[in-house]
Amino acid sequence: MVRKMQKEDHAKDAQGSGARLTQINREYNKLSAQQSKLTEKLIDEGYGHVRMSELRSLNSPTATEYLRLGEAMAKLSAEGDRIWGPGFRPGQSMYYKPGSMRAR
Repeated sequence: MVRKMQKEDHAKDAQGSGARLTQINREYNKLSAQQSKLTEKLIDEGYGHVRMSELRSLNSPTATEYLRLGEAMAKLSAEGDRIWGPGFRPGQSMYYKPGSMRAR
């Protein structure tokens, strides 16, 4: 679904993509820390052996929250790819772009 650019989109462009990538990294790191805590909680609840593909079928609020965080992290990663280009990895320095340095 294509949407029209809104004022907030123009504001993001005006503040620069570098600032937005920094924000993406911060949000991603925060979500990653929350997801790590949920991983420990899933293990404590006895779901440590469950595959990612089986989490959706669990009737557990922890599993639901874990999946929600994963989807939010994927959206942030996709937004970083849109701004920075393929290969953006949240949580890493935005000043290193994979493939930008040549081996000697």
